[in-house]
Amino acid sequence: MVRTSIRRLTAQQFDAARRLTRITDERAKLARLAMVDGQSLQGVASLHGRTRSYVSDAVRVIWDAHERFLQSQRVAGSQMLLPPGWELVTLAAPSALVAELRARIAEVAAREAAASSAQPKDRERQH
Repeated sequence: MVRTSIRRLTAQQFDAARRLTRITDERAKLARLAMVDGQSLQGVASLHGRTRSYVSDAVRVIWDAHERFLQSQRVAGSQMLLPPGWELVTLAAPSALVAELRARIAEVAAREAAASSAQPKDRERQH
């Protein structure tokens, strides 16, 4: 048995990565079943008359696109990764307003961190 790490994405992450590829609709469907729906590579392959390596390759294509997307989101000159839907801006404003904005940003970041920690993490599974 081979132990591999499971590459999981949310539906939104998958759809964003999918748009960055030229993968066929069939291969994207199989990759989605494994990456978003959590089915095993072998299970997806068996149900659709394909090999495990065929499904694994489709997953790799989507995963590579996802990694390229994440790399593109890194802030220039740092390793800071902006969460989806966030933007880096330069702002000139009154100090009191900046303090309020920083507090609000911290609240949103904490809420998003709590929500993302509730999602399933990548884990190893035997195939």
